[in-house]
Formats: sequence, C-alpha cells, structure tokens
Amino acid sequence: MGLLRTCEHCGTRVLPTIAGTCPHCRKQIAESAPKVEATVSNSTSIGNEAAQPLKRHAEPSVGPLGGSWELHEYVSRAPGISRTVLNFLCIAGLFFPPAVWVIYDKLGKGWVGWLYLVGLLAGIATTAATTPILGIAVFALYVGNFVHANAILSRYKSNALSRIWQIDEGLKHGETANAFLERGLLTSKVLWDDSKAIEDIEKVVDLPGGDQQFLSIAGDLMVWAKRFSVAKVLLERARADIHDKKRLAPIDRNLKYVRKRIKKA
Repeated sequence: MGLLRTCEHCGTRVLPTIAGTCPHCRKQIAESAPKVEATVSNSTSIGNEAAQPLKRHAEPSVGPLGGSWELHEYVSRAPGISRTVLNFLCIAGLFFPPAVWVIYDKLGKGWVGWLYLVGLLAGIATTAATTPILGIAVFALYVGNFVHANAILSRYKSNALSRIWQIDEGLKHGETANAFLERGLLTSKVLWDDSKAIEDIEKVVDLPGGDQQFLSIAGDLMVWAKRFSVAKVLLERARADIHDKKRLAPIDRNLKYVRKRIKKA
C-alpha cells in the first residue's frame, strides 16, 4: 500500500515521488494536496507514472473546437457572420468605411479590420489631397477586403464540414457528449443551421461528461434559443469543476437569468 497525492486542478492521482508538476494537466501540485491510499501495481512500469485521472462531471479540454485554433476562436469568441451579411457589409464599406472593420470583428479578426480601415481612410484622404488616380489604389483595397473576407469565411466552412464528417464517422462507433456538442456548435456558428444544432445539443442532456468550454458555449446558444431547461443543465455541468472566478462569472450570470426564466414559466 502507498499514498497517492491528488492534483487539486484536474483530480489526477500521482505517486508521492512526483515532485511539483502534475503529469496530466501540467499544473503545480501543492504540498498540502490531499493524499489517498492506493495500491501501486505494475512493477514493470516507471515509478513516476501517473495513475488514471478521477472521473469528473465535466471532461478536461479535448483540444480546439473544429480541429483548428482559428476555427475554435471564431466559434467560441467571435459574434459570427453569414455570407449574405458579409457581402452586404463589403458593399456598405464603399460608402461607410467602418463597415469593413465590422466584417472582421464578426469573423474574429478585428485587428485585420483595423488594418484595412486605416489603409482605406489614409487612401481616401490622400486621394482627396493629391490626385484622383490614387482612387484606383483605394478601390483595389476595397476589392482585396472583399476577396480576403470571403476567403476566411470559406476556410471556416470548409474546415467545419471536414470536422463534421469526422464526427459523423465517430458517432457510428458510439455517442459522446463532446461529439454532439462540437457538431452542434459548428452547425450553428459556421453553417447557420440552428434547428439542427439545437437538436444535437439537446442530446447532450442524456449523456455524461462534456468539455467545459463546449458546454458553456452550447449553454449560451440554448439561452438564445429559449431552451432554458437544457441551458440550465449545460451551464451547471460546465461550471462543476471551474474554480477561476473570471471564467465562472459569465456562466453564473447566464445561470441566474435561466433560473429566473424557468421560475417564471
């Protein structure tokens, strides 16, 4: 028999010979971390090998949503934009340059929008002060903005469709909360099919686990869709093992609103 030290961040049990850092979440293990008795088997393995992590209500991070960090940032943080709205704003930018920044802000790339906006405003000012021929360069910048923005949105859609195909293949071998969460979020934010997305996310209620961030974003979507009972389950599950006050604040704010709406119903 021996004592295992428990990581307070992810619940992984590690041998007391492991100093400082949890091999599962890579965070520091405090000296005061709780210890439990356990039998250390498998004498042929390396002595510092970690035991299996404890089963949690919410699963640890499974990597970027959609298989790429670019798509993950778009789905989790950006307001989102459809092709129709994007093209409308591109045309509006001819008459109201700040519309160009709005496009990239909704694509999750606000800094690119600022570059285009500054370039356009500088070009317009220079054209007015010197020669109209520079107007060609300004127009070329507008065209570049149109092409670039559409290329980004097309890349998002292509990556999302590829990832959804992989998820569909995986679901043939077994259903998981993360699979339905990821497919639902990609379907809603990239493909703009909210009815199908909601159908996927509602299935998560009857499945255990789920990535905390996926659950939180899906909970927000259910609030928007007025599926308050589903939103409550997802948000409560998302906050189960979160101890960071900054991450808890938006979840708790949504939970408070959801509980109030359920109570009124």
